[in-house]
Amino acid sequence: MTSTLSTKQWFYVASTDLMAARRLSADDMYPKLLDIACFHCQQAVEKALKGFLQYKNQDPPMKHNLRLLCDTYV
Repeated sequence: MTSTLSTKQWFYVASTDLMAARRLSADDMYPKLLDIACFHCQQAVEKALKGFLQYKNQDPPMKHNLRLLCDTYV
């Protein structure tokens, strides 16, 4: 399946997930929503890996498993 996002777009959406995680775990946030912040961290890593694969001219799989995404790059 061909990715519909460009490398730049993958990295942009990864950065917005990181921004969300930072805000959800900020010192002035009460209560801190750490479970949701962790989810956004996982999403950021997933999207960054997919951006990396796209950059290396590999079609990123439509999977959410980080280990699988790491193993995809050959």
